[in-house]
Amino acid sequence: MIADNQSCTWNEFFETVRTYYPRLRVTHVPEKISYAGARILDVLYPLVGQSNPYPSGAVSCWNLSLPVKPGSFRQVCGFDLQFPSIHDGIPAVLDDSISFYWLPSNLDLM
Repeated sequence: MIADNQSCTWNEFFETVRTYYPRLRVTHVPEKISYAGARILDVLYPLVGQSNPYPSGAVSCWNLSLPVKPGSFRQVCGFDLQFPSIHDGIPAVLDDSISFYWLPSNLDLM
């Protein structure tokens, strides 16, 4: 959790990340198409004995619009965040070597 004093959309989040990590590529796929594709993968992956790294539930959650109430992280978890907004937190946690160390968590086990 890098910020919670300011709500932002996924588009704002990725635009801020792209400012500090220009090699980031984001592909926008319409919700219905991405959900249908993920449902197909839900069926196909078990046929080959593997778990789906792109489950349809993740697509549903990704498309939710859930604004964060400022200060809610402190109320729920009981500690302050180091950075008040994504504009402060993202540049503080990114560096030039991120592409060599980071993998999306849903692909770690593959």
